[in-house]
Amino acid sequence: MTRYRVRWTVHGAAKLLSHDGAVMESQMFRIGQRLWQLSLHTRDEDWHANDAKLQLQSVTDDTHCYPIVQWTIGVDEPKKLPQTNSSDYVCWEEFSRDELIAASRTGALTVTAVIAVPTIACGDPVADSLLALLDSGRESDVSFVVDYVKIPAHKAILAQHSKELKVLMDQCKDGVIKLENSSEEAVRKLLRLPPAVCHA
Repeated sequence: MTRYRVRWTVHGAAKLLSHDGAVMESQMFRIGQRLWQLSLHTRDEDWHANDAKLQLQSVTDDTHCYPIVQWTIGVDEPKKLPQTNSSDYVCWEEFSRDELIAASRTGALTVTAVIAVPTIACGDPVADSLLALLDSGRESDVSFVVDYVKIPAHKAILAQHSKELKVLMDQCKDGVIKLENSSEEAVRKLLRLPPAVCHA
C-alpha cells in the first residue's frame, strides 16, 4: 500500500454552522488512479446526528472498478484508525459546533486525510485490489504463523494461486498454518508472487 496525506485549509468554517444544509468542497485531487474530494457539511433535514461532518469520497465516475483502500480523516490530525473499504464508500467524521469552533480558533480549519491505495503491480485494477485485500487482512479466513507473527490470507485466492498452498490449507483444520524454517518477510513475498512462480 502507498500512503498519502492530504491537508485542506477551510476559512470561515465556524460561520458555516449558522446555515443548515451548507456544503464547502475542496478542489478535487488525484491519488492513485482516482480523483478524490473533501467536503464539510452542516446538518440538514435528513441528517441531525451532529452539527457538522467532514466527508471524503472518490469522485471518479467508474462503475466497473472500486479498488479497496484504507482511509481516515480528521481536524488537524486523524484520531481514529483507518477504515478499510471499497473506494465507492463515503468516509466521514462528525463534529459538534464547539469542536469545530475550537478547531478554527486560528481563523481557519485544517482538515487532514490519510489515504492508502494499492501499490500498482501490473496496472490491472483487479490484481491491485486483490493485493490491497491481502495487505488489509479484510475478510481473511486463514493465517500463516511465522516468527510469532500471524499473517492473514484468503483460502479461495491461495487455492487458485498455488497447488502447494492448497495442500497446506487442506491439511489445516483450525485456519492456522504454522511455518518453520522461514521468515515473515519470505512468507509475505510468497503470498504476493504471481501464480506462475508461486511455489510453497
